[in-house]
Amino acid sequence: MEAADDIADELEEAAFHLTLLPQAATDGALHDALYALAALSVGSAQEHLKALETARSVRRRGPRENTQDFLESIHRIMAAERQSDDAQRAVKRAVLAHATDFRALYAFTECARNLEAAADALMHTALKLRDYVLGAMVSE
Repeated sequence: MEAADDIADELEEAAFHLTLLPQAATDGALHDALYALAALSVGSAQEHLKALETARSVRRRGPRENTQDFLESIHRIMAAERQSDDAQRAVKRAVLAHATDFRALYAFTECARNLEAAADALMHTALKLRDYVLGAMVSE
């Protein structure tokens, strides 16, 4: 639960940083780059929920499909974390190329940092969940 709290904290900070954007910050390239990173966070959060739901039915002698679905969700979260590193770099490139003032530069960069940190926290939480579930299977 403590590790999962980091996810919510980072997403909350990302949302806050969006409120700091100046009204004139309408550059499509900046928004597109940040949107790609945010989409990865949303996908990871959905996979995390799926992993949590599936974990409830993973048993040593249970259906293989449940274990496979669970592990695939964990794998997708890990892949999204790696992709979020690249997406954060794309936001940085877009900010340097298109940000017209410090406020936009700060808000976009900090929001991207928070979204990438949320992806990291999702991955760490997923790995802890995986270890717990597989450990419980072994000890059954």
